[in-house]
Amino acid sequence: MVDSIVISNEYIVKTPGICGGRARIDGTRIGVEVIAGLYRSGATVEQIADGYSDSGITPAKVHAALAYYYDNQSEIDAMLDDIQQMAETGQAQNDQRRADKGLPPAGTYVTSREAAEILGIDHESRWVARLCRSGQLDCRKVGRDWLVSRQSVEEYAQSDRKPGPRSADR
Repeated sequence: MVDSIVISNEYIVKTPGICGGRARIDGTRIGVEVIAGLYRSGATVEQIADGYSDSGITPAKVHAALAYYYDNQSEIDAMLDDIQQMAETGQAQNDQRRADKGLPPAGTYVTSREAAEILGIDHESRWVARLCRSGQLDCRKVGRDWLVSRQSVEEYAQSDRKPGPRSADR
C-alpha cells in the first residue's frame, strides 16, 4: 500500500488577538470574510489579487481564502450578514445625525467641486454657483459652500445646454 503525502499551503491562519481571532490570510490583516464578500459581489480572483497586491496577496492566496470560505460557509456567511447589518445600522444612524443637523442624506448631494468634475468644468470657475443661483441645478447653500443635488447634476450633464458662454454670445 502506498502512503499518501498531505500537501498543505498554510495561507490561512487564525491568531488570537489579531483581527478578533478570525480567519485571515497569513502575514496580513485581510480576513477571509473580506475576500469572500468581494468574490460574492462579483469580483474575480484576479481583481481581488490585483487590489491587494501591495499586501502580497496572490491568486493562490485568494483561492485558499475561498476554499476556507466554502469549507466554513455558514460561519463566514453569518459574519458577512453581521457586517451588512452593522453597515445598515450605521448608515441609518448617520442619516439621522445629518437630518438632526438639517443636512440631506449622504450621497444625495455633492459639493460644488464634485459637481464641476461631473460636468467637466473647472471647479474654480463660478459656473456651478451660477447654475445654482439661476435654479438650473437643485442646490442648497451651506455657509459659503453649495451642496448640489447629484440627480440634478446628472440630469444637467445629459441635457443639451452645457455651462459656458453660448456660441451666439462669442
